[in-house]
Amino acid sequence: MKAFFAKIPRLILILLLTVAIGLSARLQENFRQKDNNHLLQGKQLELPISELQKVYPTGVKMILSDTLLCQVLDAKSKVVGTAIYTGYVASTVKGFGGATPLYLLLNDKKQIAQIYMVENAETKEYLENIQRHRFLENWYGKTPKQALSLNIDAVSGCTFSSTALKKNIEMGISAYVQQQPLNDRISILSYVRGILSVGVVLFALLSFFFPHRFNNFRYLLLACSVIILGFWQGQVFSLERFYLWIVAGLSPASWFLLVLLVLSLLLPLFLNRSFYCIYVCPFGAAQELAGKIPSKKYPLPRKMANYLSHIRKLVLLICVFLALTGLVNEFSKVEVFAGFMPLSASSFSLVLFGTFLLLSVFFQKPWCRYFCPTGFLFELFRRPVLNKERTKENHCKLKERP
Repeated sequence: MKAFFAKIPRLILILLLTVAIGLSARLQENFRQKDNNHLLQGKQLELPISELQKVYPTGVKMILSDTLLCQVLDAKSKVVGTAIYTGYVASTVKGFGGATPLYLLLNDKKQIAQIYMVENAETKEYLENIQRHRFLENWYGKTPKQALSLNIDAVSGCTFSSTALKKNIEMGISAYVQQQPLNDRISILSYVRGILSVGVVLFALLSFFFPHRFNNFRYLLLACSVIILGFWQGQVFSLERFYLWIVAGLSPASWFLLVLLVLSLLLPLFLNRSFYCIYVCPFGAAQELAGKIPSKKYPLPRKMANYLSHIRKLVLLICVFLALTGLVNEFSKVEVFAGFMPLSASSFSLVLFGTFLLLSVFFQKPWCRYFCPTGFLFELFRRPVLNKERTKENHCKLKERP
């Protein structure tokens, strides 16, 4: 317990920084809402009636019911349809000329019937090129779930604009899906995926508490982590996920990750042993499996390894600063984990993912050991706080070793 109490100042600092980031994001959100009057609840949104009535024949106006969903009303103010507005959830997405907000109009079957571009600063020729290629029509007739699985390439000659529109659609649909009641999205497949995910975590807990008994099943655990938690579920902790939780809160669908987070923090905190990074993390598992490929291994010189080990601490500090100041609010590109969702990951994230996986064949888990800021954050809960006398004593012992 002495080691736990010694960690309390560190835990208080982490808590204060978390609260500060949340408050900073809330203040920035309030400023954005003041600067964008069209986002005020109940404000009638400007959409040509001719466009509106292509999907909702009796619709005469549309109002924003919250920061994402719009209600389409008829002449008697009766709700006759629903639309998704991306101007808020994708406010940071920029094309060649600036923001590119969209309306995604859903029909009675909850399919995307039409996508309407709000007036923006994109070059007219670029937008005409996008329309000629019928780029937005790729999503027509798709349900939000189906739309999320699409992998649509950008339009050649107007890459920035088309990529921004694609990102708007993806972020708007993702936010919409997360808002839906769980009963609307439960299926046999989701049950199976949930059960398997829980099974992987229970497998990891058994390996954590009884390492000698389960050491022979290590490869199976690693494979399950990569396949089920990584590529199938995308259940990976990252700075991006933590930031979104702080800013937007947790949805009911995040219960699994919340339980896993509690285990990943409390076990190292009280037992001083790493849990998530060693037994659960899908990319850590992928690196360990890659390291089993027969090849010559290259141990790094101690001095170089020591210098590299400070990189993940520096990245974490920089990200905390950027989050506090609001200069950056999208951190997926500083980590490799987006590579587990290749359909929505950026090219940079995929290259980063593949590069470190390849390096793992020749070096021992380079991402985990030298670059992962999320891993360093978890380490703060595990590392004991040493007093000066104990630190000096350990230093002397290291010197006396042959």
